[in-house]
Amino acid sequence: MAHCPNCNRKLHFWNIKAECPDCGVSIPNFEWEKRLEEDAYKREEAFFKMHTLFKRIGFAVAGTPLRIARFVLAFLPIIGYVVPLANLSIEPSGAQALNLKNASVLTLFLNKSVDLKAALSLVSNSESKQAGIFVLASLGVLALSLLIGVIAFFLVPLVNKKPRSPIHAVLHALSIISYSLTPVMLSKFCAAYADCGLGTVTCSVAFGTYIGIALFAIAMIVDIIVVSTPVGEKDNKYIPVDDELQRQYGINAGLIDEDEYPPQKKVKAKKA
Repeated sequence: MAHCPNCNRKLHFWNIKAECPDCGVSIPNFEWEKRLEEDAYKREEAFFKMHTLFKRIGFAVAGTPLRIARFVLAFLPIIGYVVPLANLSIEPSGAQALNLKNASVLTLFLNKSVDLKAALSLVSNSESKQAGIFVLASLGVLALSLLIGVIAFFLVPLVNKKPRSPIHAVLHALSIISYSLTPVMLSKFCAAYADCGLGTVTCSVAFGTYIGIALFAIAMIVDIIVVSTPVGEKDNKYIPVDDELQRQYGINAGLIDEDEYPPQKKVKAKKA
């Protein structure tokens, strides 16, 4: 239930007049100038926060040539999943052979001869359980490296409040580890498959694996350089230049100093 803003009288639904029944003040026009100032302050506050966010994101992504390189290199490791990663040849006992030459992640979804369900079903069989575990491990570490790499890419603009955060270097280091474990798990699968007597299998690492590791390593090195590079006090800070209201709000709120925002230069009149 509403109250009079002047005398705090409780107003009922039958009090339909604009004036308060007790003090007679006009409720809609009460301290309208003050409310306009408050609305203006809230508007400038919202704009200042928005511009501050844009400034931080812009600096995190493209504030310096090194940061632009970091953003580009954070995406490039994705190439390591569409180029050939391994060569695999399986000849099951009493079943059709499977030959995957220059296989990549796309092969798992585009090659109709690849039956992921049959590969994963190896875990449910006690005789082939060990081989099935290594199948899951090889696919798991590969997917994990991709997931971590994607997270590292999107964190470039998201971690904008801390321009020297080491999170990207840490994530790319984890991607290198999990990505490098993929061929290891694959070779262990081949050995386990043969030991279980399921058939013969041969596998080898393709050139794409080395490309992926190299791209992740380069991205991590650039991340480390970015973290170790000093950031100027005003590099990641929004300082209004052409908006006097924003300038005044920033000064009043203690977000900027007056000397951080020089007054607009006066245009000298041209001599006739």
